[in-house]
Amino acid sequence: MKIAVFGANGRLGSRVVALARQRGYEVCSVDRHNVDTFDKPCDVAVDFSLPNATPMLVDYCLRHLVPLVVGTTGHSTQQLALLDSLKRHVVVVKKANFSKGIAAIAGAAKVISEQTNWSCAIVEAHRMGKADAPSGTARGLADEIGCKQICSLRLGNLEGTHSIVFAGVDECIEITHRATSVDIFALGALEIAEKIAKGKDFC
Repeated sequence: MKIAVFGANGRLGSRVVALARQRGYEVCSVDRHNVDTFDKPCDVAVDFSLPNATPMLVDYCLRHLVPLVVGTTGHSTQQLALLDSLKRHVVVVKKANFSKGIAAIAGAAKVISEQTNWSCAIVEAHRMGKADAPSGTARGLADEIGCKQICSLRLGNLEGTHSIVFAGVDECIEITHRATSVDIFALGALEIAEKIAKGKDFC
């Protein structure tokens, strides 16, 4: 498989590159130095760059009809519209979080929300310097369960912690996911890229 990685020198993109090469894939690294000129056809593209690279990314995928996995967050309405338009031509999978654990707590939270109808809040903590707050993951979880309260913390070099707290009268339920390595996100994105490149269902 030949895979284009946008944001190849970043925290997550560099891990996608390393993991893809470990699996024997040919990797085309795309970063801010060559994003304007990159034009090599690939089987699939993975994006962990920045929202402002979206026009170049979409243009590349359209030119070569390359399916796309997007892990970048913080897009503007216009940038999201570009990604939506791309879906008419190729498969596009956009997620704020590729962790299996986050998917699991999202499912559990939906069950708790439906069965209790309690008030809830989400607390998310990430490293200092993370660009978006609340995190894309926290916003996605909030949308799924109808949670209106999100508290964001930026501390040290935390990879990502998300806690969902449900509170009723005299009782409380808290579920938490802690990431200890960015590899869980890179690997999750890579596994989806493998599936869509082979024409398989990515769910």
